[in-house]
Amino acid sequence: MFVCIHACKLLLKTYAKRLGVAKECSYIHGIIKIKYTMNKVNITVKQEVKVDGRNNNTGRPVNKKSARQVRLGKQKLYAKLNKQFVQGKKFKINNDNSNTSYVYHVSTDDKRNNTLGHISNDFTHVCNVSYIGRTKVLGYVFVMNRRINVTINLKQVKFVK
Repeated sequence: MFVCIHACKLLLKTYAKRLGVAKECSYIHGIIKIKYTMNKVNITVKQEVKVDGRNNNTGRPVNKKSARQVRLGKQKLYAKLNKQFVQGKKFKINNDNSNTSYVYHVSTDDKRNNTLGHISNDFTHVCNVSYIGRTKVLGYVFVMNRRINVTINLKQVKFVK
C-alpha cells in the first residue's frame, strides 16, 4: 500500500509541475490533495479628482450652499487674489475713481528696510510693502518725514488685464 501511495504522489507531482498549477503536493491518510496557487494579477487604480476637496468621496451630490462649501470657495478666491497680487498683476482699487493702475514689484534686496517689495503706478513709486497676508497687504510711505501706514484689502481690489 505504501508503494502505491508513494507512486501516486510522485506521478501527481510531476503532472502538476508540468501543468504549472501546483508547487506543492501532499497526501493525508492515503488521499492525495493538490494545493493550487493563484497567479498574481497587477491592478491599476485610477484616482478621481474631487471637486469639493474631500479625500474620500462618498458618492453623494455636493451641497454647494453648505457652510463648508462656502468656506472652501472663499479660501479658493482669497488664494487666487493673493497669487495674482504676488505675481505682479496690475490692479485697481475699487474706491479710487481715477484711472491709475498699480503693480506690486518684488524687492531684489530683501534685507533693505525689511520690505517685501513696493507698489508703483505706471510712473512713480507709491509705497513700500511690509506684510502680505491672505486678504490684506500692509505698507508704508514717508510724507514730509512722517510715516503713513497703507492698508490694501485684496477683497476690494480689481485685477486688470
